[in-house]
Amino acid sequence: MKQYIILGILTLIISTIGVFQSNAYGVQDNDHDGVPNDLDQCPHLKEDYLGVVDGCPSKFVPWYDVDSDGIPDDIDVCPTVRETFNKFQDDDGCPDISSYASKETADTDNDGIADFIDSCPTQPETFNGYQDTDGCPDKFTSTLDTDGDGIPDVVDACP
Repeated sequence: MKQYIILGILTLIISTIGVFQSNAYGVQDNDHDGVPNDLDQCPHLKEDYLGVVDGCPSKFVPWYDVDSDGIPDDIDVCPTVRETFNKFQDDDGCPDISSYASKETADTDNDGIADFIDSCPTQPETFNGYQDTDGCPDKFTSTLDTDGDGIPDVVDACP
């Protein structure tokens, strides 16, 4: 009789280990949703299994910003590289560098325009809506600016 009790207890232990494998092998699952923490994109929210099994509820929209530039990673074109906020393409999440340039290309004046296409590689561009792709600061002989947009009336299409 004692052997049957021991055999029953061992069977119960073995079947329990089979059911709860994740805990038996030390896999962490903080929210107990069946998705291990190392694969769980929302380790503190339960997966509802209504869509993609990623550890998050189906209607959950995560707001991550890995590069801390204030642009959420789901719309950030360059999620691991900070945006350079200089009023030139500030909504894409990427630092301003010409599409012709590689990451190794020099940009001496740090204006986001590579030296090999920058007309003034040692002087930063003035991003004001007037010739912002030439790489040169905008110098005007006339400073009259009737509408106050930063573009002198002599070159302003709408003064």
